[in-house]
Amino acid sequence: MADHFGRGALILIGWSALAIPFMAISQVTTNIGLWVVSICYGLCMGMKEDAERALISDYATPDERGTAFGWYHLISGIAAIPSGLLFGIIWHVYNAAAAFLFASILALLAIAWLRLWAWPARHKYNK
Repeated sequence: MADHFGRGALILIGWSALAIPFMAISQVTTNIGLWVVSICYGLCMGMKEDAERALISDYATPDERGTAFGWYHLISGIAAIPSGLLFGIIWHVYNAAAAFLFASILALLAIAWLRLWAWPARHKYNK
């Protein structure tokens, strides 16, 4: 899909699609609803993750690809700690719905950032 639609476009679609399950999880009240939303979330993650990794491969020289992927996973792992703590604090102070709603808002902000700043600056990878 990334080759057909472009890496940037697929990441934008994937991040947009992630905001929807986060919003839906904040409203789910049944077990079956949670299963459906969780499956949708997994499909969205699968759609965008390969495009993100392909983009890293595009930017890195062949000699630096292993290092680039190492940095990608290092930064992702380090960012997961404060984001998980913030999510947990919001869940504890307010409730689960507020935490997932906050995650949805952050996903929408990431989409805006990608579309307005990062994507136009790197237009050669949108094709």
